[in-house]
Amino acid sequence: PDARSHTGVATGLKFDAKTQVQYPLFNEMGNTGSAFPLMLLVAALEQAKAGDTILVAGYGDGVDVMLFKVTEEIEKVRDRHGVLGYLQSKKELPSYLKYLRLRHLFHVEPSRMTPITPGLAQLWRERDSMFKLHASKCNQCGWIEFPIRRICPKCYSKDDSKQIRLLDEKVTVYSFSADTIPTIPEVTDPPLGRAIIDFESGARMELEMTDYGNIEDMKVGQPMEMTLRKLERQGDVSAYGWKCKPVR
Repeated sequence: PDARSHTGVATGLKFDAKTQVQYPLFNEMGNTGSAFPLMLLVAALEQAKAGDTILVAGYGDGVDVMLFKVTEEIEKVRDRHGVLGYLQSKKELPSYLKYLRLRHLFHVEPSRMTPITPGLAQLWRERDSMFKLHASKCNQCGWIEFPIRRICPKCYSKDDSKQIRLLDEKVTVYSFSADTIPTIPEVTDPPLGRAIIDFESGARMELEMTDYGNIEDMKVGQPMEMTLRKLERQGDVSAYGWKCKPVR
């Protein structure tokens, strides 16, 4: 659970802590729990080369050990953002109070809005749009619509479209706003920023913004990127969806 224990285990196994052990990133991201060994594996793969052997071990409620051999296929994933990329793009919070509010450790007067329970049937029907970020492109007129629709809103053709992937496209801000009194219970640190964004293919979407700092720093035409986040939780059901954030 800490850097000293991590190094001690490696030394006890006769590994060279400086040349054979992945840097544990405790100072950069802390202990992430059950995801910790897998995040270190991704970080190791980002710097690995063909022929390397990687041993992954995790403990807690038992022990798991996995041995991997790196092949030439590793070169195909070199340009991904990865763990190190996200750590380099992190943004410091301005105060400890803001951290407490974001982690729900500080009491905030709840919204009077009645919470909406996520519908499992709806999540399943719209899974391609909600999780894969797919849109529909009409085969008749070329209109692109998000979320996916059976009927084209431009030429009204029915069931004559194909899915396209929006996640790889560049995104820019078309318009944005800030709500200083949001009625969404999950918003613990107003203002709530919302944006209308344009994709390269012509698709347009309205969604929440996150990690944007001060709303005064936002501008029309600003490059953005998509990020999958937990939107709400009611009982045992969590709802996930897409937000946008400034490219850093």
